[in-house]
Amino acid sequence: MLCIDELDASLHPQLAQVLVSMFTDPDINPHGAQIVFTTHDTHFIDNMNPARLTPEQVWFTQKDAQGVSDLFSLDEFPTRAEQNHARRYLSGRYGALPRLAPTQVRHLDRRPGATADMSRRHKRRPARSSEPADRNPTRKSQALGGDRGKHGRRILSRRVQPLL
Repeated sequence: MLCIDELDASLHPQLAQVLVSMFTDPDINPHGAQIVFTTHDTHFIDNMNPARLTPEQVWFTQKDAQGVSDLFSLDEFPTRAEQNHARRYLSGRYGALPRLAPTQVRHLDRRPGATADMSRRHKRRPARSSEPADRNPTRKSQALGGDRGKHGRRILSRRVQPLL
């Protein structure tokens, strides 16, 4: 088993794709060695990529307000083969997107007057009152009848406590 944190940080996207495809090719990997990696590269789930990962191979993490991470699979969401999972992920369909308002990073810009400029340009949007079930894994599992996934299997969602 090969574990790599931030696969896309030091490799060209095409090299990263070749590395991952070597593990999924039974001719190159006859003994079934595994690769576990983290990435922010959505190319691995883009429907235009012939070697994209399958929904059961893709896992997301999302932190709650207390800093606890929730781990859940793309397979827990209703998906079709022709869907562009990368676009759906980036639009927020699956969650696991960073929630960061410009006001939260305002202090990082040290230019004189930058704080005032940012507050004029970015107005806070009202919070959503409810999310559709397919955007919220917890609501989705409830909509599917408790802790069962779309195929009747137990949902493998894990809650991970932060290390302090």
